[in-house]
Amino acid sequence: MIVPMPVSKTFHDVTSTPTRVVIFLFVALALIALMGIAITQRSSRTSPDKDTNAIPKEIVTLSPHTLIYGSWDTNQSLITAYDLSTGREGIIAVLPLNIKKVTVTSPNTLIFINETLGAQDHGREIVQYNLTSKTQETIYQVSDGFGIDDYVISPDFQSIAIWEVQLNSESGTLLDGKSSVYTTKIGSQTKNVIYEESVSDTNPARYPRAILNDGTVFMDKFLPNSGAGWAYGISVSNFTGTEKQDLANMQNGTYGTQPVLSPDGKYLAFAGYDGSKGSGTTDVGGFRRALLSPNTVELLDTSTRQRIKQENIANTNIYTSIKWNDASNLFVMSQGANPE
Repeated sequence: MIVPMPVSKTFHDVTSTPTRVVIFLFVALALIALMGIAITQRSSRTSPDKDTNAIPKEIVTLSPHTLIYGSWDTNQSLITAYDLSTGREGIIAVLPLNIKKVTVTSPNTLIFINETLGAQDHGREIVQYNLTSKTQETIYQVSDGFGIDDYVISPDFQSIAIWEVQLNSESGTLLDGKSSVYTTKIGSQTKNVIYEESVSDTNPARYPRAILNDGTVFMDKFLPNSGAGWAYGISVSNFTGTEKQDLANMQNGTYGTQPVLSPDGKYLAFAGYDGSKGSGTTDVGGFRRALLSPNTVELLDTSTRQRIKQENIANTNIYTSIKWNDASNLFVMSQGANPE
């Protein structure tokens, strides 16, 4: 289902980590002019000996964009570009093995979490890699005793919000451990504390879901070891952590998916819950009802902080995933009306 915008109706009141990355790269849309060079060089270096019996591949033009993806080799991570307009592909970066969350930030730079350790893959630093010079630079280092679980980056690729965690030494989980959210600018050594929290059954951890170009950070709350632990409430902070608030219209039981920022930073998209089947915080087979039966498709305006419900979408269906196709269209996954 593709849902177009704009929208009209506004509502004012309405396992151990939630964002573990395994296959660690995303689609880069028309960002990678330089990568054509890498593809060409890769083709000339790695083409096998000519096989006169081989059946030639037909090139199919799919899109004017380039798909960037990652894979693992024995002792390294390979970042590959696939040109959808020509069908050519090539390795554009060979990175260390123990990394995750690789993001294309410009035509010639990537950033990623480096030196991941343990079963949870918590990293020690965030690194910027230059595709032209094939050099890397540490742009963020973790606090002593903590590991980097995740980060989000602003639409202009200048501001980052980082989630650091310290697991409980006895259980090896985040429950009864510590959680911190920080912000920084690429190229800056300044590290702003947004939240430093002890995590318990009654105090979910805040973790960043989005950061805007002006440094505003949107955070979801996450309760570890509680089934699907996200969607315990949205908090907002300025870049330095001096102005913070929990949003009264985005509390536990009113939404069921993790909000996703639009490419232009104007909206967070999510599946909401309207309360038509009972309280969204009620436990149903180990999961909160709002997460089992999210039945609305909504936006949160990042400027006004108001919820905007999408029209002409039935609240009898369950919407399990909301993604952005571009700044004006959503991809919505519906599984029908039966939560089972």
